Amino acid sequence: MRKKLLTIVIFSQSWMGAQVAFTSQNTLHLSDNTNKDEKRKFIKAQNGKHKINLLQEVMKSADLAQVTPGMPGDYLVQSTGLKGQSSYKERYAIIFDKAYQPVNMNNMVDYPDASNDFSRAPSGTMLTVGTSQIWFVDLHAIFGKSIGLRRAEAGLMATVYNWFAMRSENGMMTDKIIIAGDWNLPAGDTGFTKLKALSTTMKVLPNVDSSLTKDGNASEAYDHFVWDSAKVSVTETTCDLIDISPKTTQWFRKNVSDHRGITCSLP
Repeated sequence: MRKKLLTIVIFSQSWMGAQVAFTSQNTLHLSDNTNKDEKRKFIKAQNGKHKINLLQEVMKSADLAQVTPGMPGDYLVQSTGLKGQSSYKERYAIIFDKAYQPVNMNNMVDYPDASNDFSRAPSGTMLTVGTSQIWFVDLHAIFGKSIGLRRAEAGLMATVYNWFAMRSENGMMTDKIIIAGDWNLPAGDTGFTKLKALSTTMKVLPNVDSSLTKDGNASEAYDHFVWDSAKVSVTETTCDLIDISPKTTQWFRKNVSDHRGITCSLP
């Protein structure tokens, strides 16, 4: 009986270890502010619980080493230059386990937004996950003065999706794409119509209230991953808010961000 139990436990641990958890987190002005030590400590710990982490609202002064988990070299970091069409600017960043070697070795690849259609043009990194290459694309959509502006940017993401699918990086191409970020729209919004029109198997998940009011109460479902399930096998049952226990949402809103992080996993 003891031998059988041991076999079951080993199998369970092996199965759980095979999951590649990835996240998206709007960091609410991540910087080197000395008053934000708790914020950086929390985000670092959260990143360490997952394999691939995409961040939005990374400020110019942010030292990403302070939110990179493990020993030096355990996780790799890529980021972008400052993005924004006004005096306010921010960066994208991705922090990932070294096991998932990037095909683009230097930094994230910027979508060439020649017409300045985006408030912050999306950027991506092609990672090697198992025997596959997958683009992980980061987006922080405009909020603006109307929902129409947000819907317009979401609609343009269909063009961005196709651009990355056709992008050759160090001689490699892949149509496996996961877009992560803060869309400022719920998953069922008409802004996603053009993305969903690319494939009948396009997914927008999770669709849970991720943004927080000033009091720390759940407000809007704004943070999602988008992928084509016919091309990328994501374990949809794992798509949810990142667990912040034992912290409360009130503590999280005060000390970390006005957006909960989201996660899904690859089998």
